[in-house]
Amino acid sequence: GDNHPDIFQLTYDTVDNTNISTSFDALRIVYEDPVAGKASVVLRTRQAYAPPLYDSVVLSHPDPQHQPSISQNGQYLTFVRDLSWGNDFVLTYTLATNGYRGVVSNAGVLEYPSISDDGNQVLWLESVGTTRVVRLKNLATSTTKNVLSDSSVGHPFLTASGVFMTYQSGWNIVTKDLITGQ
Repeated sequence: GDNHPDIFQLTYDTVDNTNISTSFDALRIVYEDPVAGKASVVLRTRQAYAPPLYDSVVLSHPDPQHQPSISQNGQYLTFVRDLSWGNDFVLTYTLATNGYRGVVSNAGVLEYPSISDDGNQVLWLESVGTTRVVRLKNLATSTTKNVLSDSSVGHPFLTASGVFMTYQSGWNIVTKDLITGQ
């Protein structure tokens, strides 16, 4: 029989860990961990031995970092950094190179970034006043397009293929094809 528990505890601290995202195989987990009054992004990678143990890497920065999301293949992260001069900044992080890349920065509120498995498509929600727009950026071509503008849109998420997104609209969960627009 399998002696591994189906559920195991990942953190043992007393802080409010939030915005948890995992790769499709749960080998990599990323979350927001408030440390010393600021938020840090923590990446945990599961080790091959039992019981399940994870190595942690904290992606720290002097400015708070929020809402991390990991690609389904576990190779790319994206998150929001609150810049000290008031802008929000969406970044990506590539695990293979430990490299950061800027996606977008502006004075509006940037939320819920997510990234495709190839690391080239990043989706996020941008709010300026009461206007809420979901934007998609192709990092390979440096092009950004508005894929949805709706005052009630929330929590957009990009699929691994970068072809579909899901989001909240009022009380409903909706899927949208980003190629056809349907």
